[in-house]
Amino acid sequence: MNEIILILGLPGSGKSTLAKKVSEKYGHFLYDFDDHIPSFMKEKMLKGEIITEEDRLSCTKILIEDLKKVSSNRKVVCACTLIKENHRKLVLTELKHVIFYYLAVDYNVLLARLEKRNNHFFNRNLLERIIKMNEQFNIKHHIIDANRDESSVFSQFNQLFSLV
Repeated sequence: MNEIILILGLPGSGKSTLAKKVSEKYGHFLYDFDDHIPSFMKEKMLKGEIITEEDRLSCTKILIEDLKKVSSNRKVVCACTLIKENHRKLVLTELKHVIFYYLAVDYNVLLARLEKRNNHFFNRNLLERIIKMNEQFNIKHHIIDANRDESSVFSQFNQLFSLV
């Protein structure tokens, strides 16, 4: 079965870090959506502009098409944000064998991590706005406490993954 593990969370939650570790341990193909976000959207965020719902839906469609291609003959782990419930539902409608893991992180931890980043497109001044836009999950997902260090987060993932 060609499963797709989606590691979701707000900017600074550790999505890319965890996805890379999962890829290395389990041999899943790594797809980090940060590498595929259109440049005009990255430029908007660098300027402190929030991307529109239209932009976000466009990104979700790019994500779905890319995941269809890369998951056709292998297992995939994907790091992405998907803050809107209708976009997560669209992913479930369009893709098969998707498992959601959400990295839950406190505001102050996110802010501290974002302040340490160099050369990243997400402007930390957008954090409060994106938190307000982040919608609750109403679909099946696993929650990981990502306030802790990388090894603790990876350990939580492994425990949850072994139950799936």
